[in-house]
Amino acid sequence: MNILSRFLKVDPLTVNVETSDDIPKEEIDHYLHELKAKQAWWAHEASLDQRMDLLKQVHQNILIVMNQWVDVDTKARNTEKTHWDYSISIMTPGFAAASARGWLRVLQDIKDYGRPALCGKIRQEKDHVTLEMIPQNFKDKIIAMGVKGAIHLKPNTRVEKLSDYQFVYEDPTFPGGVSLVLASGNYAHLTFFDIFHKLIMEKNVVLVKISPVKKYMFEILNVVFKPFIDIGVLRVIQGDRAVCHYAAHHPLVDNLHMTGSHKTLEALMYGDGEEGIKNKKNDHRLLNIPMTGELGCVTPIIIVPGEWSDRQFHYQAKNIISMLGFNSGFSCCAPRVLIMPKGWDGSVKLMQLIRHYMKEMPIASNYYPGTNETIQLLESKYPTLEKIGPHDEKHQPWMLVANIDLEQDLEQYKYLFENEIWAAFMCQASLPCNSVDSYLMAAVEFANAKLWGTLSATIIIDKKTQKKLEKTGSLTQAIQKLHYGIVTVNLFSGHVNSAGLLPWGGYPASSYTDIQSGNVYVNNLMMLKNVEKSVVWAPFYLRPDSPSFITNKKLLALAAAWSRYNATNRLRDFFKLIATAL
Repeated sequence: MNILSRFLKVDPLTVNVETSDDIPKEEIDHYLHELKAKQAWWAHEASLDQRMDLLKQVHQNILIVMNQWVDVDTKARNTEKTHWDYSISIMTPGFAAASARGWLRVLQDIKDYGRPALCGKIRQEKDHVTLEMIPQNFKDKIIAMGVKGAIHLKPNTRVEKLSDYQFVYEDPTFPGGVSLVLASGNYAHLTFFDIFHKLIMEKNVVLVKISPVKKYMFEILNVVFKPFIDIGVLRVIQGDRAVCHYAAHHPLVDNLHMTGSHKTLEALMYGDGEEGIKNKKNDHRLLNIPMTGELGCVTPIIIVPGEWSDRQFHYQAKNIISMLGFNSGFSCCAPRVLIMPKGWDGSVKLMQLIRHYMKEMPIASNYYPGTNETIQLLESKYPTLEKIGPHDEKHQPWMLVANIDLEQDLEQYKYLFENEIWAAFMCQASLPCNSVDSYLMAAVEFANAKLWGTLSATIIIDKKTQKKLEKTGSLTQAIQKLHYGIVTVNLFSGHVNSAGLLPWGGYPASSYTDIQSGNVYVNNLMMLKNVEKSVVWAPFYLRPDSPSFITNKKLLALAAAWSRYNATNRLRDFFKLIATAL
């Protein structure tokens, strides 16, 4: 029995996690013909009440399977139930349930007002509109502890035209389509986000292919989404690369969406090897259907120098290793490049503390296929690679490449800046700091120009320095200029994703031949067309430590209480969460 049990009192559904990888092509054909037959009905005939009723059933099913889901996810990730990373397994079903609740609110808003209305204050910020999304209510204000999040629309948007920037949901002429969703292999709840995006927001019927890394999700999805499966608008399959290729190229599939590696998307579109490189260069597509993806990133953390206390140095060291450590570093938004000011004494101190906490908090596992090969590659390329913590069949170490001088070493470490290292890896690089303002803008320019990906970026800045840079306009300018779909201040960008309230995806400037972090925003609950980025602010320092830090001794209990509240939104679960925190 897991730690969620004391927060969850429902009868379990039967979930069989022993499944086969093979699915005959005839079965894929059958499923796609069934889906095609339901396409038009689902696109413009199914009522809002029908859609809401189905979502309510899915939400209830998530609550029922939460305990089993946590257990099988923990087993799949090779994580001990006493380890801090067990918190990820605990929280994952809560993320999925909260997303279902969010889309229920959206549909209710459309029924009541004609459009989603979840945002708070709407502001005109010079040439663009911002919409406040976090916090949503008084409970959020208490739990968020000062975190604020907003959607920034593209330049040349106006408040008075907001309705023009939202999709028209009830369009009787909309033909719909058959979507193939290729599910992620790292976080199971992302599959729910993708399904809701295609099934609810875009009103497509959906064929989901699960990742072999998350094999157990075949049965979880079939149990949870049974209401949608029963009416013929959703099917779930599993299989190897050949299954993926067959489904993607099937004539009945109208569009494809995936969460994963850009290499997978490019291989489907252009092919493999030398032929694939040539096809990509000439934009000769082997797959001529619309393709969207939420892909990876070489995520930067920009450290802004200031006058930090000893406690603040410890706090930010724990903040940074928490960002990297969750899910053993297998996160598309995990920090990969830590940018620091050259000559600031705090750079040395912060790195010493990061190493200290890495030694105290060993990584949970190396469950993801290819991890050991990744470690071997890094060792061969970079003899200065630091491995901290155990490295054996059950564990991967923390990994650091430090003291990179970006004025002298840029070419030598180019590989680290242009490739997402899929492990608990991060490098540390330095830029000159003649002034704080010039350093910050140089760091932004480096991140935009030299780092691969456009998904997420974080700025860490103390309150006093923040006020100074707000007066000069440098901080506002830096946030505006960062070409990333998610920009956070003092906060792990992964929390933006898990909240499920803000659009999540790569900066909207990609093309198929340069896909970067993708070309779509999921979790777009306001159904906006003109999103540029999501921006979230958090306090620089909290006492006691943030409840989400991996060093927090209450982390597992807090994760269980939070997951239950996130899933139900009930007042009694809110008070249980507060009581657990206290």
